[in-house]
Amino acid sequence: MQASAWGCAGKWRALCNQSQAVARRKLPCWLILAGTPGLMTFLMSEKVGSSFVERADEMQPELLSDEAAEEALLKPLAMRGWTLPAAGASALDQVVDDAQGYPYFIQLWGKALWTSAVARGEKIWDDALVAAASGQVDEKRLRFYDGRHRELTARVGPLDGRQVRAAAEHVAEALLTAGPNGMSGPALESALPLASDACAALLERFEKVGFIVRHRGRWQPGIPSFAQHLLEQAQL
Repeated sequence: MQASAWGCAGKWRALCNQSQAVARRKLPCWLILAGTPGLMTFLMSEKVGSSFVERADEMQPELLSDEAAEEALLKPLAMRGWTLPAAGASALDQVVDDAQGYPYFIQLWGKALWTSAVARGEKIWDDALVAAASGQVDEKRLRFYDGRHRELTARVGPLDGRQVRAAAEHVAEALLTAGPNGMSGPALESALPLASDACAALLERFEKVGFIVRHRGRWQPGIPSFAQHLLEQAQL
């Protein structure tokens, strides 16, 4: 069963209750909630009160490879008769590089390309279409970043919001400097000028909100472009 963000909290509650009823009967059940930034916050709000989220096993999505991102973008449009860029074309590479393999950004680009093509009256993905669509993507991505900023200014244990934000900047700089191989847990903790118990609580929080992810036992930025954006904002 797949659902995006419905506008009615009652429908969410009914869906969540049904999934729990099926689980109690020990029947196979997958409940997939996708495509909406900040969905966890909404589900845990008083409007819905879905404690099932806390009881579920958590699976953090990984970044897609360039090849998988290309397929996710091209395949739906190919089925609808678009004229598409060839592999290696700048019109394709610009979008794939900008999305950085993050599923939500790939969705943003897909929608922006479609709506821009409709406005132009032709289903041709070229450099001009990318330029026309980029403004939509940038605007919505900044809104997305605003939500992530709020997650990184919440109090964690003895640390207030400013301290958590400062720690997030240390983590972002360390992971971006480390590159694609990421960092081990001890190495990342050493990048934080905090006591070990505070480090552990922070990394748990950062992982929970998707700011950092573990890949093959090593930490990496959950959204590399957001980590970079966070550092740029710190310089303003």
